[in-house]
Amino acid sequence: MNRIVISGLVLQREALRYTPAGLPVLQFQLSHNETVIEAGLERQVAFEINVVLLGDLANMHQHLPLNAEFEIEGFIAPTRKSAARLTLHGQHIRPIETNLKGN
Repeated sequence: MNRIVISGLVLQREALRYTPAGLPVLQFQLSHNETVIEAGLERQVAFEINVVLLGDLANMHQHLPLNAEFEIEGFIAPTRKSAARLTLHGQHIRPIETNLKGN
């Protein structure tokens, strides 16, 4: 099964564009940074991944704010046929509310 759920900050966002068939496309870059436990040891994991949204999802999020945190659920596919680079194809996206509590 090819199912990914990841959260991160929106770093860059391209303008909404359309495929030759008229399908809306929104591409952006997500920055993920966290500490995970692997084999009992802490490991810092930080990377950037390209994300693409298609159709109604692209239209709904065309003004995605930069530096805002989102959780993306979708699948990984090659950027182009037979390409080594991968892109996250988002199928669900939700903002992550930062819980700020005053003293």
